[in-house]
Amino acid sequence: VACYQTAVAPRSELSIPIVFLPRACQSYRETVSFLINGTYQYTVTVSGRGINFNVMLVNPADKLISLEGTMVGRAKKRTVTIINHSEACVCLTISLEPSVPEVTLAPAEPVRLKPGQEANLAVRFSADTLVKGIEQELCVRFQDNTRVMSAIRASSVGMKVFLDRQFVPFGST
Repeated sequence: VACYQTAVAPRSELSIPIVFLPRACQSYRETVSFLINGTYQYTVTVSGRGINFNVMLVNPADKLISLEGTMVGRAKKRTVTIINHSEACVCLTISLEPSVPEVTLAPAEPVRLKPGQEANLAVRFSADTLVKGIEQELCVRFQDNTRVMSAIRASSVGMKVFLDRQFVPFGST
């Protein structure tokens, strides 16, 4: 509770934020006392419950996402579905580690999931040059908890043609 001694004008109000950050999966109950005008004490009971973070893949086969064998100049896309099996809403930040420009993820903004709700994540690989052996992890972050959901492998194929000499003679010299 972040509340400091302050004066409140007549017919006005003061908001006092109470932040609940459970450290374990258990029920919590706390009593917060406010002293008004130095004489009157007002007590507020705050209760909450810590829950497990339980977001998982709908299809376990999505643990490995293969985007290998993509032709240079073309794109390959895979959709992964996650589900919230937690008892409360969760707001997730989804990222690819390490970040490379050839592999993108949608949505880029945080995803809010209610209990039992699913979300589709689109992983797209597109390369303009030959790319060999990109390996990434699809990570989901909730508060300070980061979990790897999938491993991603990507590579592109194509032809690279070079001349064996710098100049090509035409005619007689």
